[in-house]
Amino acid sequence: MRIFLDTARYKAFLVAAETRSFTKAAELLCYTPSGISQLINALEKEFNFALFYRNKKGVILTNCGEKMLPAIRALLKQEENIYQLAAELNGLQTGTVTIATYLSIATY
Repeated sequence: MRIFLDTARYKAFLVAAETRSFTKAAELLCYTPSGISQLINALEKEFNFALFYRNKKGVILTNCGEKMLPAIRALLKQEENIYQLAAELNGLQTGTVTIATYLSIATY
């Protein structure tokens, strides 16, 4: 039996929590705001509790959302590790490269 974990809802939750906005999360994840809202609603329905307080200025994590945040962050980090391991086993090197530069140079 093969189990497939769809992490789109967790990614939507994490980015919305970090940006405090479904609209900004949608822009960053290439979804519509409605799409992000649907992903979050599905996650809330699955968990059976609200993750965000919604208002016109954006979203704020509920207490339950605050408690779920570290676990979801860890799950997504583990997913990244799995894909990196799979790439390495295929002879590819993956990872994150951080490049520091001065703002005056970076704009060009």
